[in-house]
Amino acid sequence: MFFLLIWIAFATIYVVKKPLAIVNPVFWMGIGWLLVAGLYFTSGYIYRYPPKLNGFVYFVFVYLGFAFGFSFGKRHIFVFGNNNSKRRRLMPSLTNTELNEFNYKIFFWIAFVGALLFLYDFLRHNSLTISNDLHTYSTITLIGVLGKIASYLGIIVWLYDINYSINNDTRVKLYAFLCGFMYLIPGLVTAGRQSVLIFLVSTIVVFVFSIRNNRHYRYIHALIFVGGAGAAVLLIYSTIVASSRTIVASKVALFEYIFNCRIPATTLEQLDNTGPLKTFFLEILSYYSHELPNFQVLFDNWDSGVFLGASQFQLISQNLPQSSHFSYATVWSSIESISSNAGIYSHTWRTISGSCLIDFGIVGGILYMWLCGYIASRIHSHALQNKSSMDVVLLALINAGSFFCIQFSPFAEVSWYYPIIWLVIAIPVIVQLLIRNKSAQQ
Repeated sequence: MFFLLIWIAFATIYVVKKPLAIVNPVFWMGIGWLLVAGLYFTSGYIYRYPPKLNGFVYFVFVYLGFAFGFSFGKRHIFVFGNNNSKRRRLMPSLTNTELNEFNYKIFFWIAFVGALLFLYDFLRHNSLTISNDLHTYSTITLIGVLGKIASYLGIIVWLYDINYSINNDTRVKLYAFLCGFMYLIPGLVTAGRQSVLIFLVSTIVVFVFSIRNNRHYRYIHALIFVGGAGAAVLLIYSTIVASSRTIVASKVALFEYIFNCRIPATTLEQLDNTGPLKTFFLEILSYYSHELPNFQVLFDNWDSGVFLGASQFQLISQNLPQSSHFSYATVWSSIESISSNAGIYSHTWRTISGSCLIDFGIVGGILYMWLCGYIASRIHSHALQNKSSMDVVLLALINAGSFFCIQFSPFAEVSWYYPIIWLVIAIPVIVQLLIRNKSAQQ
């Protein structure tokens, strides 16, 4: 656990010395990779399948592919079309989708009603308790699915309002705080914490970047106090969930079983010294130190070919016939077979390295990450040049997704890709429709 303190100190000092690192996706993915590797080597856990050189090299090259793609995008821009008036660059532009008071409230109510619909549908099919693993049997209908999608709009309004308020030296609206909560509701009631991670990272990015542009923001102390209190509540909630989400006699025995490892007595003694945070730190060590060993199992045994994005873009692959090679059912069947033969739990994280290997193979996975890095660099450059609130929000979500790669591909996480769809596709369409409707009335 001493490594966690060093890791936090290193990230903090690096950002203090290079403030723009806070909005750099390569930085976020880099500290994520450092966390995964560092916890494996310092946790003391003894795994049956330790990482080998070939798997670790691929793990590193996945990051390098992203970093080199990002660097290339800073120096070169792909442009399509010969006519200068029709030339298009490979990056979304959100400059014309800024919110006004009218559409701001429309998006708030969409998120608010969506969260209520999700809660209604969830509560009529499931019991609300944090003492069971709700991932196993929580059920929602189409009403709940649509409500969840609508609630994910909340993070866009939340991040937008932070940037807009700091830039214009005004208070962050109550609507924004409510929208942030609306975004978190689906994850909180189902004991999921992926949305909490995305929320915290993207909020940090927007806040630090915005404060850098307005160092004399009048309400900075109030915002820090409220934000710190909110983060503390989320930490306490995560700790309670970590302690209660599964009913087992020994959490240590559970982790040793599902990850096929042994936790030495010295590590357990250190965990005991953390008092009420013992289970919280136990989960951090267990979930993030196991990724390299479990990725190695996948790397050594994967022989099912490439799936061209089926493991990541589940919005498509889950709706394909199960008999199709590119259906998510086929992907999951292969993963379960490998995990079962190795004696490890199939629902484990392998970082985005596992997603790259499954979908595109060894070389193709690195090239895929290079392309992701290139697109991230164009979004990064565009946001720094224009500094419009929507561009900053998109950049914040890209940074959150880059850090989220320590678990699996963010393209497979609904609480990340639905906000991206809202931001890049749905919001621009809705804003333009509202503008045209207003112009027609005039």
